[in-house]
Amino acid sequence: MYKEFLDELINNYSEFFKKVHEQEKYPNQDIISCSSLYDSCVLLNPDYVIDIGTNYGASTLSFALALKTLGKPLSLLTTVDLSQRHWREETPEIQQDFLKKSELNLEQINVIESNFLDLDPVQFLKKDAKIFVFYDIHDNDMVSFSDRFILNWIPLLGEAIVAVHDCSHVPESYVLRTNYKGYTMSKLTHFSGDIFAGFGECKNFIEWANEKRKDISYIPKTSLIYFKFKNDG
Repeated sequence: MYKEFLDELINNYSEFFKKVHEQEKYPNQDIISCSSLYDSCVLLNPDYVIDIGTNYGASTLSFALALKTLGKPLSLLTTVDLSQRHWREETPEIQQDFLKKSELNLEQINVIESNFLDLDPVQFLKKDAKIFVFYDIHDNDMVSFSDRFILNWIPLLGEAIVAVHDCSHVPESYVLRTNYKGYTMSKLTHFSGDIFAGFGECKNFIEWANEKRKDISYIPKTSLIYFKFKNDG
């Protein structure tokens, strides 16, 4: 049943983008990536979820549905973005349509409007708790958010799954666009031999994984990678 909800959710977003932005598909998530986030969240059965980079909220709604499946309150879900305008003002009709069938109360979600660099991870990461973190913000030529996440957030993780969006598994022949809409792109090889490409944060995460010899999981046909932690920091 949940896949029907997520499929309807993405279709609604795609219709919104076709109407407002003249794009045929919702550019940030699709049914495969939303299902992957949902499945991974249910598998971990986390004590709480942090969604860093709300944007239009497809991932947020996917996590909300996962918590409902687990029988947990949506108050365990925190979603953060520099601006919540998309979430609050542009997509409430999509949210409401989705809510009618999924019976979710979005007022329970902890919605934070803040610069990620201003957040204190100690206030979000609880000791000895299972956590799912979805990281979906882009480094630019001026600011590296991923450096801060790797330096200050990762050492506080106990048992956790960290999913990173816009870091795609690619073939060796993949031709990288070195600059995309003002963002510098990168292509790196993981020590396993897998090759990944994405925005600036992709470079930092892969270099960190190589230094720590950290395995990476990825979902084909998505731009998602996953790191698993089990009290190893």
